[in-house]
Amino acid sequence: MTATDAPGEALTPSPELRRRYWRRTKWLTVGLLVAWFAITFVSAYHAEALNQVDFLGFPLGFYLCAQGNLLVYLLIVGFYARQMNRLDARYGNRGMDRGAS
Repeated sequence: MTATDAPGEALTPSPELRRRYWRRTKWLTVGLLVAWFAITFVSAYHAEALNQVDFLGFPLGFYLCAQGNLLVYLLIVGFYARQMNRLDARYGNRGMDRGAS
């Protein structure tokens, strides 16, 4: 990054730094979307077979689709937030989408 002349102004990220930040953000998002789709698809596709097993008095397929998936989605959102905070800290948390603001 290059600093501006006036003290107290935001740093301007270099184009290469911006590309690395967005590349990592893109792959994190794509990876978590793939995980989200896989969790949703697998539990729904195999729900009939999973319904042969009871879990807390409910068929397992129903329980996974109604409750289990929601917990996994919550974990995915928490993981995304933690990873983005780490990326922001690593790349200076300077609002990479706006340049110098």
